[in-house]
Amino acid sequence: MALRSLAGQKSYWHLLERRRVPTRYEVTTSKLHYYTAHGLSVATPVAAWYDRHQSKSPLVVDDWEHFADPTETTYTSYTESRSERERHVDHVLEAAGSRDASLSEAWAVALDRALVTLRYPRHGLMMAAAYAGSMAPSGRLTVALAFQSADETRHVHRLAERLTALRDARAAHRDGEGRDARRDWLEDPPWQPLRRVVEELLVAYDWGECLVALNVVLKPAIDALVLPVLASRAEREADVVTAQMLASLDKDAAWHRAWTKAFVDTALARRADNRETLERWVDRWTPRVAEAADGVARALDLDGTPAHTSRDAFAAACGLRG
Repeated sequence: MALRSLAGQKSYWHLLERRRVPTRYEVTTSKLHYYTAHGLSVATPVAAWYDRHQSKSPLVVDDWEHFADPTETTYTSYTESRSERERHVDHVLEAAGSRDASLSEAWAVALDRALVTLRYPRHGLMMAAAYAGSMAPSGRLTVALAFQSADETRHVHRLAERLTALRDARAAHRDGEGRDARRDWLEDPPWQPLRRVVEELLVAYDWGECLVALNVVLKPAIDALVLPVLASRAEREADVVTAQMLASLDKDAAWHRAWTKAFVDTALARRADNRETLERWVDRWTPRVAEAADGVARALDLDGTPAHTSRDAFAAACGLRG
């Protein structure tokens, strides 16, 4: 009887209530996590971890399937859009050789030091996004975070490429290749507040806190500094290559903020008590992120004000106390 009743079941029965043909996004992102409704069937340390840091998270929604990425990003649309951006950055970097030779020595030195060190925190942001995605209770959140993690990997890759192009074009600046970037990241005073935040983020095991700390507090502040603000500095230094590369990466960050706002909107709309939880996490992480942003601004000789205003503005846009 059970087999006969299942035989007539439509493939996407869970989308039938919409009374329309489901979109590709709805089909490919809905009901991906089989275990969220009934739990993992085998008692393992992994099951206990998910129970503690996902199921028992204070961030609760009756059904996270109500969340939707506003751009309805799928694997196909993601690869198409990023491929187009990558082709643009490829063309920009191809012109680096002829342009970099004319950069001022002071800017070349400052840019070298920025690029070589920024790879470390970006890798940490990639790891945090990957962890939050692996723990998220909805396939749609997992998909968005997986693509965000890929964006951060792209970011690290492009920083390294820009650094190589800069050094290849400026033989006189090759002494920078001997710089111990890892030591700068681990010991240089201006970078330590950011390193502390990134390392603490990587042990924020509650999936909700990790996501909120990363996307609501940390990234809006740091992205503002190392993308548009650093790009503006590059433009003033006649460094079109760096400015355009960072502008392309900033488009990724804008999408991260867009889907994060949709996530917060869903959490607040589906359960009023989530406001207290979200604002508690924002309050917990804001002071250390503010200190980290000030340190990065000192390290890169930038105005740190946009980091604070961007972080507060995004929290306000999400309907949260900044």
